[in-house]
Amino acid sequence: MTDAVLITIGDEVLAGDIVNTNAAWLSKRLAEHGVYVKRISVIPDEVDVIAEDVRSTSADWIIITGGLGPTHDDVTREGIAKALGKAIVEHPVAMAMIGERYRISEKTRVMATMPEGAVPLGNPAGAAPGFLLGNIMVLPGVPKEMMAIFELNEHMFRGEPRETLWITTYRKESDIADLLRDAVSRFGVKIGSYPGEGQVKVKITGTSPGTQDAYQWLCSRLK
Repeated sequence: MTDAVLITIGDEVLAGDIVNTNAAWLSKRLAEHGVYVKRISVIPDEVDVIAEDVRSTSADWIIITGGLGPTHDDVTREGIAKALGKAIVEHPVAMAMIGERYRISEKTRVMATMPEGAVPLGNPAGAAPGFLLGNIMVLPGVPKEMMAIFELNEHMFRGEPRETLWITTYRKESDIADLLRDAVSRFGVKIGSYPGEGQVKVKITGTSPGTQDAYQWLCSRLK
């Protein structure tokens, strides 16, 4: 199974000033490509914290959003470079990308810098390019820019096709807990239960034919 870790960088997210819609959107898009998101973390705009999180993360893909702008607190590049022991360099291709849309200045030059060896990812919706460094994809935090860059490069993400099916039951979650556990064991699927007002939604995720078999088996028992 191909997996991924999403790292959102930004004091504003930690403070609750903005909602982390980027992680939710990326999780859904990756799932469509058969990539399982096993962890989402939100960390501050601090070089050492970024470096430690990147250094300690093990996954097929690490996708990082935020901190690619030209201001003093945009330190994602530095954190990743420190984690990997690389220098920060000005990339000529990134500079050309920025120059196509904006006047080059000291501020915009900052956005053309990235860890040595990184490959710039063009940003059709804004100024700051993203970049790819091994299995690490780094994207801007502005949602429309993040989405635009990801959509141009999502062909890179290919995992085992998975499907998701939903069942709604009006039984109590405590009444169906053993049944769900049994289904996981029988069919090798991932099952989540989400209680709401007077009902429980059951999410079944896996590969065929296990998902369909689990769905039919549970449907006949959750009435």
